[in-house]
Amino acid sequence: LYMVDSDKGITNLHRPNDVIIDASVPAVIKNGLKGWGPSGEVEDTVITIPDRTYATMYKEIVEDIKVRGQFDPTKVGTVQNIGLMAMKAEEYGSHDKTFFPEEDGVIKVVDDQGKVLMEHKVNKGDIYRSCITKDIAIKDWIKLAVRRAKETGYPIVFWLDRSRPHDKNLIKIVKEELKKMEEAGELEGVEYYIMPPQDAMKFTLKRFREGKNTIAVTGNVLRDYLTDLFPIIEVGTSARCLSIVPLIAGGGLYETGAGGSAPRHVQQFVKEGHLRWDSLGEFLAFVESLKQVYKQTGNKRAKILADTLSDAVRDYLNNDKTPKRKVGQLDTRG
Repeated sequence: LYMVDSDKGITNLHRPNDVIIDASVPAVIKNGLKGWGPSGEVEDTVITIPDRTYATMYKEIVEDIKVRGQFDPTKVGTVQNIGLMAMKAEEYGSHDKTFFPEEDGVIKVVDDQGKVLMEHKVNKGDIYRSCITKDIAIKDWIKLAVRRAKETGYPIVFWLDRSRPHDKNLIKIVKEELKKMEEAGELEGVEYYIMPPQDAMKFTLKRFREGKNTIAVTGNVLRDYLTDLFPIIEVGTSARCLSIVPLIAGGGLYETGAGGSAPRHVQQFVKEGHLRWDSLGEFLAFVESLKQVYKQTGNKRAKILADTLSDAVRDYLNNDKTPKRKVGQLDTRG
C-alpha cells in the first residue's frame, strides 16, 4: 500500500483525507509515477480510481508519460480552468441532497407535479447523493469561458462525456448557447471544442508539451482535479496558484488551494516548531480582491495597494523568500 507515514505504518487507507485523488495522484504523476512504499522508499505505483469517466482521464496522462517521458516545467504551456460551480452546481460535498437509506428500496427524484425525473435502487447502508445544476449557472459558465478565450486568445475545451446523461444535457445547452453567440457575432476569434475527458486530456497534453496554453471548461469535480493536476506539474503545488471565481451578480471570489499539504504542515509545526505554509496564493488573491474593489468603486487607493502588493509579490519571488522544508531554514515567519 502507498504510505502516508512509513515510519509509523500509516497507509493511505487509515484515513480518507490523507491520500486524495485531486492532490495525491498528481504528486505520483509528477514523481515519475512513483510513490512512497512501506520501506520508506519511492516505488513504482498502481493508481486505482473507482470511476469510469475520470479514471480514463488519469490513465491518458499516465500513458503519455510512459511514452514521452516526464514533463519539463520550463517548457510546458499552462492549463487554465473555468469550472461549473455557481448556485451549488454539481455540488459533490456534504449537503442536503445526501441520504443514507435505512433499508433496501428505491429513491425517486420527483418534481412539483409529481413527475418522476429519475429513480435508483438502493441498499441499506448506501450513500445516495444527488445535486442540482441550474440553467442560469450553466449559461453563465459558458459566457465566462468565451470571455476568457477572448481575453487570452487560448482555445477552450469543454470536457463533457456524451455517454453520461448529465453531460449529454450540458452538451445540448453548450451547443445552443454557442450557436446563439455565433449568430450574434460574439465568437469571432474563439476556438472551441467539446470532448470527453480522455480525449480532452490527450488534446490538452499535446498542446501542453508544445508550450501552448489551453482553457479547460469543466464540471465541478473535474475543476477540483485539474486545478491541482496542472499546477502541481507546472509549479509543484496548487497552493501557489490563484483561483478566480467571478460571481453571477458581478462580484468575485479569490482564493488559493492548500495542495493537500495542510495536515503535513501542522504535523511538522507541532513536532518541530517549523511552519512552512506558503502564503503566495493568498497574496495573489488579495491583489485581485483590491483590483475588484477599484473596478467596482473607482477607489484609487485600492488600485495603488493592488499595484504595490503585486510588486511586493515579485520581490518575494525574486529574493526566494518562500518558506523552506527543514528546521533552521526560512519558515513562514520569515
